[in-house]
Amino acid sequence: SAVPELAKALKRDIKVRPSDNLSRGAADTYFSGKVLARIGRVVAIADELRELAEGSIGTEPAEVVSVRNQIRKSVHAAQSVSIPTERDISASVSALKEAVQVWINGTGEAPYVFDESWGGLVNCGCDYEGEGEHGTCG
Repeated sequence: SAVPELAKALKRDIKVRPSDNLSRGAADTYFSGKVLARIGRVVAIADELRELAEGSIGTEPAEVVSVRNQIRKSVHAAQSVSIPTERDISASVSALKEAVQVWINGTGEAPYVFDESWGGLVNCGCDYEGEGEHGTCG
């Protein structure tokens, strides 16, 4: 079963937090979005593995014996490894919320501006001057 390796990776990856620049809304949204998506996927996978370890994943499909057996093996494997705690998952969700809110509430150092050429909102992160300084939108 791949569950032990998955659990090992999750225990490491659940600790990843957005960078200071991202948390302040100073980083560009393209790469920041990739980081936040990765953290979100880790949270979702960790949550599913916890459900599996608790046996609350749902009912086993009676019509497919091999699937039922694989589910049992996976449940056993998930129960026998160290997986992220509810606290770990909650901390990741909180970090995600905080990182996204700076884009939505307008407190980011690299705010969204209306781009006349494209006719929509864009992040002015391309004009950010560096750590500890405030960016400028031109």
